[in-house]
Amino acid sequence: MKDLTIERFAGLVRTASVHRVFLTPYPAIDGGGWFLDVDHSDHGLTRQVQAQRNGVRVFKSADTAIKALHECSYAGSVVVVMKPEGGK
Repeated sequence: MKDLTIERFAGLVRTASVHRVFLTPYPAIDGGGWFLDVDHSDHGLTRQVQAQRNGVRVFKSADTAIKALHECSYAGSVVVVMKPEGGK
């Protein structure tokens, strides 16, 4: 399975292959942040947007993540997840 980079995400947007994006809090390590979990139709790509050098791409703020979506011309639904999976 290939990593979903921001460039590949933009390609999925251009081909209308993105159904929805989940803006999810990243565990509070070094201040935490947000990551993008993308519901898309390419089964050969991961769901989480990955950094260029390994691991999940963590955005410092929700605004920064949303700006990245806009730069990729994404105009669909963004669901904000208030707690990480398994959170209490």
